[in-house]
Amino acid sequence: MRAKLVKLDTEGLTVKLILAPEATPENDAEIAKFKRLVGKWTNIKCTNGNEKSQNANAYLWVLCEEIAKATENFKNTIYGKAIREAGRWTDIELVNEAYSTLARGWNNNGIGWFVQPLSPADEFGMIRVRLFYGSSVYNQAELSRLIDWCVEECRELGIETKTDEEINSLLKEWGEKHG
Repeated sequence: MRAKLVKLDTEGLTVKLILAPEATPENDAEIAKFKRLVGKWTNIKCTNGNEKSQNANAYLWVLCEEIAKATENFKNTIYGKAIREAGRWTDIELVNEAYSTLARGWNNNGIGWFVQPLSPADEFGMIRVRLFYGSSVYNQAELSRLIDWCVEECRELGIETKTDEEINSLLKEWGEKHG
């Protein structure tokens, strides 16, 4: 594989190797092999370099990472807090015995997909739960609310963020793709 750009970046316990090869069938085949081998041990993303590197959801994760660094926390923890504070959810009622199965299945949708019990079982064995959705399925307004929450957290911590115009541009593009 002949790469135009190779960059190795180490940050804490994370090692990032960035390869930006020319988009050719041979390079795509090599990337597929690499993903099969390395993907068994680590989370990896390989692209041909033609993708847009920044979208509104990716920026949300940047904000979560900056907040995590400033508060000595994990970015997934910050993301989860943002989802719970400003994210999208649905409340449902179900039989208490079904809770574990529902929670296991719902949580498998991704990092931001949480199930939170809202009440103990009533006399009929029914409980109320809140199902939180991960940001990848948000529409423009929902993602905007989540990013606004993170931007406010950043400002309170003295972390620089994109301008409102830059954020609105990312959200507009998100809205065109996600409704």
